[in-house]
Amino acid sequence: MRLCAAVRRVTGNTTHLRAMRVGGELEATAVSGPKAVEVIERDGAVHLLHSQTLSHCVAPARNLPLNTDWFGRLEPAHRRPFLPKARMPLLRPHSLIATHRPHASTELSFAGGADAAALLRQAGEIGRHHPRPGTVFHQTDLLLEVLTATPQALVAAFTRDGTVRTLWPLRIERRYGALVATDLASPLAQYSDVIGEPLDDDSFEALCRQLQASHRVDAILCRAVRADSGLTSVLSAMPNAGIDCDGAPFVDLLAFDGFEAYCAQFSKHTARMRRQRRRKLEEACGPLSFTVLSGRAGQAALATALQWKQQWLREQALSSRVIGAEDHEATLIAAANGPGVHVSVLEAGAAPVAIELGFANRHHYAAFMGAFDPALAAFSPGQEQMMLTLAWCFEQGFLRYDLLPPCDAYKLQWTRGRGEEPVQDFCVGLTAMGTLYKIARQHARARLKHAVLALPKDIRAKALRYGPLVAGAGATAATIGVLTDW
Repeated sequence: MRLCAAVRRVTGNTTHLRAMRVGGELEATAVSGPKAVEVIERDGAVHLLHSQTLSHCVAPARNLPLNTDWFGRLEPAHRRPFLPKARMPLLRPHSLIATHRPHASTELSFAGGADAAALLRQAGEIGRHHPRPGTVFHQTDLLLEVLTATPQALVAAFTRDGTVRTLWPLRIERRYGALVATDLASPLAQYSDVIGEPLDDDSFEALCRQLQASHRVDAILCRAVRADSGLTSVLSAMPNAGIDCDGAPFVDLLAFDGFEAYCAQFSKHTARMRRQRRRKLEEACGPLSFTVLSGRAGQAALATALQWKQQWLREQALSSRVIGAEDHEATLIAAANGPGVHVSVLEAGAAPVAIELGFANRHHYAAFMGAFDPALAAFSPGQEQMMLTLAWCFEQGFLRYDLLPPCDAYKLQWTRGRGEEPVQDFCVGLTAMGTLYKIARQHARARLKHAVLALPKDIRAKALRYGPLVAGAGATAATIGVLTDW
């Protein structure tokens, strides 16, 4: 991390490209900014091409040993490259567009039940060379738990040369009369992505045809697709498929030398208020301690956090598709035993006062849910817990602390105005019914959601309580439950 920070200090806040040699193959991603990156090794040099800015950076191939990252600054096309011009290939604009070339020999198959479970157990190996931030929710334990609890679940497998290159776990459910295919882990998964290699146009077209012909699917819904997702290239090429845009705030840990440097970005008043709240909390409840749990201890702490979250939602007269839903809560607790799931706990004395559930892959930490003891709300224990979790993320070497969509105002206070990843929802209609569903979701959902959240809290509370009995209140309650999408 010290090397990464040094590079960032020299080059400022410009976007960086990261290259890694894994198993003899080269990978490339962008640390921040748009993520459409292609890597080419030619004439003893490694060229990282950034399609959205028409920029590139170059490193000698000898500087990319096995499993070692190399960081470089983006250089605009008209500026002098890192290597002499004689060693630079001619970069044509059209070569910068595609992040993944189609393969005519790719075969598509669907698996369910035990066959799907067998494929998901290979997900870690299939996605090992493609640890995109959007795959942070593709934890094997989580996917297997969801697979068991989902009636209509299947896994699309894309095979080339006898090897499974890409998996897309899906669930099929009826929404407003339409059969919709979406991510298997939805609504737990906050990003849509595939496992392994990005999809190409031919593979996605074959997927659409078979879903409609064999499973009578009306539409494919992908929520919060990042620019670096393995679905972005194919979905962006679909006419009128984009239906909603948002942002995913994140703390760019690479922008700071360490946790103390991050804390220094806050005002003196904010730092003083934090110290005062911490002191008052310790005076009321005992000395603070912080731990990151896994296994059974993490599961027990998560169960407590879910109870706190339910109480908070009731007090705010809000509903959630996850919190309070027994099946989803059971899935989360079971999945908390996985290696990529972390439960961070702030304790005062011997009792927990704030808990966070996070998912992580190689370089990326996603803060999925935070909760605190409602009786201690005046002390803001959740903020102290987040600060200590951020300190732990710095220690672990993560590049980002992802606050996930939507782009709420309170999240931007943590990013210090430096990081927001654009995300977009996509809906591909495969039939007339699917097109109607897409239009309704695109034009009605956001307006209804804002209208419901604008209602006074007491009216929302009555709608949630009496919705099943009264038609009008029932419609409002359904709107809150389905459209809020916590």
